[in-house]
Amino acid sequence: MLPNFTPDPKQALVLFWLLFTGDEPMMSKLRPRLKAKERTSLENAGLISLVRRGGAKHVVLTDAAWDWAGKNLDVPISKQARANETLIAVLARLKAFLDVRGIALGEMVRQARTRAADAPVHEEGPSKREENGTTNVVARVRRICLHEAGGRPRVRVRLVDVRKALTDVPRAALDETLLAMQRSGAAVFFPLDNPQELFPDDERDALIIAGTRHHVVYLEG
Repeated sequence: MLPNFTPDPKQALVLFWLLFTGDEPMMSKLRPRLKAKERTSLENAGLISLVRRGGAKHVVLTDAAWDWAGKNLDVPISKQARANETLIAVLARLKAFLDVRGIALGEMVRQARTRAADAPVHEEGPSKREENGTTNVVARVRRICLHEAGGRPRVRVRLVDVRKALTDVPRAALDETLLAMQRSGAAVFFPLDNPQELFPDDERDALIIAGTRHHVVYLEG
């Protein structure tokens, strides 16, 4: 993040909305809507990135945005709506709680989303569940890995291929699911150390674990 950049109240509201919802919307559907200059300044500061998916660009939070949010839960946010007064109070209390307990904001949010991703889905008929992308994310990841590996576990699969097949799942939610699979022993992740094997797409779609970028997954049996 640029050292001298401070998001204005409207930009701060956008960052918190993206963080707590886990959404990675198309640029045209970002709410509240930002002017091009406002959006570009966030991008130049390293707080968001614009990732092309299909024919549209999606707004994605960066690791720097998570770090900024954890340290600035008490900053002013847009005062356009009265509801924001309540949100300001909630965020201030949340910051105090996290500071006292020594808990990182990312740890709290990611645990909550992982539980939601692993929760059982109410039956609505198999076809409707598939169309709406509401099937269990863990099961979908396993199915994709097995497909890419010819039906065999413990075969290297690039994360870029997993993400390509799960474009309907927000990146943050997918990352949390992958990390949960690692914690449960269902999957193991490794970096690509050979520069000749490493491509820009691998770097873009890497899973960051303890500050290290991991590019491939091995599905356990």
